[in-house]
Amino acid sequence: MKFYPHGIFPSFFCISLSMMALDNTELNLDYHFLGDEGVAELASAMKSNTSIKNLNLGHGVIGDQGARAIGAMLKANSGLTALRLYNNNIGDAGIAAIADAVQQNTTLEILDLFNNNTGVQGAIDLASALKRNSTLTELDLGFNRCETTGARAFAESLYENCALNVLNLSNNQIHGDGACSLQDALKVNSSLTSINLYFNPIPVSLDEEISRAAKFNQIHLALNPGEKELWLCLMGVTSADLPEPLIKICSAVSPKAKEIWLCLLESKIVRLPDELVCLLFKRYLKEAAPH
Repeated sequence: MKFYPHGIFPSFFCISLSMMALDNTELNLDYHFLGDEGVAELASAMKSNTSIKNLNLGHGVIGDQGARAIGAMLKANSGLTALRLYNNNIGDAGIAAIADAVQQNTTLEILDLFNNNTGVQGAIDLASALKRNSTLTELDLGFNRCETTGARAFAESLYENCALNVLNLSNNQIHGDGACSLQDALKVNSSLTSINLYFNPIPVSLDEEISRAAKFNQIHLALNPGEKELWLCLMGVTSADLPEPLIKICSAVSPKAKEIWLCLLESKIVRLPDELVCLLFKRYLKEAAPH
């Protein structure tokens, strides 16, 4: 796929795309920086396309205008099952258009909005859409700004939605009240199998209660890890990947907000900035060196 800089995505290319993609089921435009205009062209071509099932528009410099075009496409398209829009700049106005489409779309199963600009109103609109949708099984809203009010809205939707299996609300500024609402919903919902609440300021006192609620319906729950696990998670590795001395160093370093500003890789693995990784390994090499 040729890269068109500055969001230039000619109409003739999109028209030919809709014609030539008859045998293709996946279109990966991650890191193509299409912009709103380019996405609008693509969305227009996708309205009548029924062969492409998986569309990846991650890192596309897509804002609300582009999201509106995507919403219009979802209302007309009857083939797409997975739409990935991670690492864009879609705000509440754009989310409203997508949410409105989700209420009508009957084929989409996966919607990935990880690391956008979704706020409280966007979360409320998506939660409302879930009440009327019976096909979406995975919704990723990690690293947005749904906040406690948005969490309450999702909790309310879980009482009515019987299709959603996976919900990611990690790093959304969800506090205790929002966590309590989700906890109550987890006891009732029978379809959810996994919920991610990593990196939210949920009081430790609620962790055990939420865990019990999730366990009641056999739901996999991701809550805030311990300090060692937090650092390993941010580095995108597991304990098995690191020598014991480095694990000890990771545990000893005190996380500071400015120091652990998250970088998102193409694979969506969350890790520390390169300079901090280098610092950790330098400390490891120093401690591991023979004395």
